Amino acid sequence: HRDLHSFPTRRSSDLDEVQVRLRHALGVLIERSLVMRQDRATGRYSMHQLVHKWVRERPEMSTSHQALWCQVSMTTLASSIRRPPHGDTEDESHARRELLPHIRHVRERQAVIEKRLEKNVERARPIWPVKKSYGRLQAEQDVRFSRVYAESGHFDDARELQERALEFVSGRLGPDHPLAILLSLFLTKTLWELSEIDKATQRQRQARQLCVNTWGE
Repeated sequence: HRDLHSFPTRRSSDLDEVQVRLRHALGVLIERSLVMRQDRATGRYSMHQLVHKWVRERPEMSTSHQALWCQVSMTTLASSIRRPPHGDTEDESHARRELLPHIRHVRERQAVIEKRLEKNVERARPIWPVKKSYGRLQAEQDVRFSRVYAESGHFDDARELQERALEFVSGRLGPDHPLAILLSLFLTKTLWELSEIDKATQRQRQARQLCVNTWGE
């Protein structure tokens, strides 16, 4: 700010425009949790050590290192989202909706990094084909992220993640496992919101019949 005033030819209107742009930039950084306001009166801001490390090292990161940081970000975001039916208060729901832009961004970055890794593998010409892994960690993230999508009205995105997680859990534990049944009912709520009533009702009936077959009426 002092440097701007050191130029005598600079007009006050130019300074006003710069200040507006700076305030907007700070607002974006705060919204994306890259900086945090420490003191509103003095205008002091701080940056988390992990964010500082990422910003400092990102230009020199290899693709594999970027993939690692991307996974760290996804794990951190997912861990702050409780699995349903827990965390049903309005404050918790509002906090989850605030995470939506972060989740969208990190998933977009993940898609870009995965394509880059695939190209690197193709250049290396491996003897055995390398398949993209999907396991418990990814299923857990899909379930938690889908909750944020659903609560924000992005039901198509929520459905995609829930179906993928349900397919994995049913394949590993069986469709009659309590966790698979809970996920099936979770998906049912999303289908209702998408006005796919017949599919939602059919899934509810299947879940009920699985419970009857396992534990009785």
